[in-house]
Amino acid sequence: MNTFASNSEWQDSSHVPKGVVGWLLFLCVSMTIIAPTFQARIAWKAFWNLAQAHLITLPLVLRLTSVGALYTSLALSSFWAGFWLWREDPRGVSLAKVYLLVSPMLVISLDVVLVLTGTKIELVEVIAGRIPYSIVWYLYLSSSKRVRATYFEYEKSPPAIKPATR
Repeated sequence: MNTFASNSEWQDSSHVPKGVVGWLLFLCVSMTIIAPTFQARIAWKAFWNLAQAHLITLPLVLRLTSVGALYTSLALSSFWAGFWLWREDPRGVSLAKVYLLVSPMLVISLDVVLVLTGTKIELVEVIAGRIPYSIVWYLYLSSSKRVRATYFEYEKSPPAIKPATR
């Protein structure tokens, strides 16, 4: 697993960049640390608010458990996708792409339902934050030379050495 790029990588223009550095490293940090932290915080707040509620109603329970369960799932999914990316496992790219496609759809769908049931949510801010993030990183994973070289282009093994004949 190549974690750091050598200086010669940047000097040799014919060499395709490889390894979890640069923007790919930023994505891995985002998916394994930053996003799960924020999502776990939202889930914790939802479950905490449910536990602290003085008057428990069915709509309150449904709303808070939906938010808590969704954001717990998103935190775990983001972490695992980022973890597999960081390990330079080709499955990480697929997991990350699925996460980037499904995550905004789930969050926006839940928020639309919550808005329709009377919860005050800045839906435009949610959409403006989720959609561009997902599109940019999905396109990066789909078109980056570094991603292709790191996950999908395996070095050709040298030809087998034939024993010398006398």
